[in-house]
Amino acid sequence: MDLCAPGPDGGWHVGGGPMTIEDRWYKIEVEPGTGKRTKVKTERYGHGKRWRVPYLDPRGQRRSKSFALQGEAKDFEKHNIVDLARGMWVDPAGPKTLYKTAADNWLASRDDLSPGSMTAYAYRLRRVILPRWGDLSLAQITTPAIREWLTELAKQYMPSSITHLYIVFKSILAQAVADKLIPVSPCSTIKRGGLVMAAIAMPMPVLAAQALVDAAPEPVRLMVGLGVWAGTRQGEALGLTADRVDLLHRRLRVERQRRDRLGSPPALAPTKSKPSDRTLPISNQLVDLCDWHLSTFPPAPMEVVVFRERGREAQGKPEIVRPIFVHHHKDGDRLMSGGIWSDQWQLTYRKAIENLRAAGEPEADIAADYLAVDHKYHDLRHLFASSLIAGGANVPDVQKALGHATPTITMQTYVHLWPRSDDRVLNALHSVWSPTENSAPAVAQMSTLRTSRR
Repeated sequence: MDLCAPGPDGGWHVGGGPMTIEDRWYKIEVEPGTGKRTKVKTERYGHGKRWRVPYLDPRGQRRSKSFALQGEAKDFEKHNIVDLARGMWVDPAGPKTLYKTAADNWLASRDDLSPGSMTAYAYRLRRVILPRWGDLSLAQITTPAIREWLTELAKQYMPSSITHLYIVFKSILAQAVADKLIPVSPCSTIKRGGLVMAAIAMPMPVLAAQALVDAAPEPVRLMVGLGVWAGTRQGEALGLTADRVDLLHRRLRVERQRRDRLGSPPALAPTKSKPSDRTLPISNQLVDLCDWHLSTFPPAPMEVVVFRERGREAQGKPEIVRPIFVHHHKDGDRLMSGGIWSDQWQLTYRKAIENLRAAGEPEADIAADYLAVDHKYHDLRHLFASSLIAGGANVPDVQKALGHATPTITMQTYVHLWPRSDDRVLNALHSVWSPTENSAPAVAQMSTLRTSRR
């Protein structure tokens, strides 16, 4: 038998647990003096659904749901208690939320993003993601539809571009799950190799990298060298200042990057994430190049806006720094912008291809062919990583040198460059059976062992 009690509104309540079912058609009236309770009809009698289940959602907001039958109300109460306890409760109106609304909320919540990242995310949403998904409700976005979309993208974009698009797309759905708008993301069962950070197919030939260093205009030759021998990102190299280069101890400190600003001169800002801050040892080649550059183009003091904090709300202040790479503007020297560097880079790789072709050597032609297809500054960073791996560096070492946020990113990008298990097996066999001085004792020992068993 149900435990019945009058509620705050005089309604007839069934239950008594965290969720109390209310009878909206009857209420309890208590007779003064005797305390006798009588069940009487309310003004709502015969109108609307009779049973209501009030409850508090995970944010502490009051909610309720009404039912025509008491059994339905009890079932809802039972399942809702379980969902709330397990953290699986979903806002009943959540699945009706449009994807573009969820995207706007996600973007507005990302105060951790730099202005550059915010611009890039907004661009991907505006150009590719929202035209396909923006007007659909979250409930209408299904796993098969996402797979079909990814197949379509593969016909138009490079794997790395698809990866960046998909990261934004699924991050919005993941936030919708966290906001209790949907119970589970339709992306949760999608496992595809093309949806991780695309692994590089082949690192840049060393001969091509050397040709780029040699072909670079003198004021930016160090810029190329930083990519080859330190693996810096473009913005990190352009944001380098003299106080971050320690030739005495052969160390390079990376903790800032150049930030382009619409309508304003470039500024200095923190790197893209905290793990990107790192101190790198400087190789002999880079020591020589840094020494030459600093003596040929001594960094002069300059007032530059410097941002000390990450995020959109960060405020920059003018500071005096000595930038390594500057642009001599009519209104005075300023940090070299991405556009100016892009012009210098195009001159560099075109000249490098020309010089390689002129060499007339097969290896030089291969290097020129590579540069004719792949000539992004970021390719220098891949060469740096592959050089570390070839030299025996492990995953944590490479992750730290590149400033990756997690070792997973490092593995996904370069896993095919590390020796595989079958490579180690072959090396072990070769160490025993190859006719070298080192292997002779092992073979002789095996021969002796066979003789002793006869």
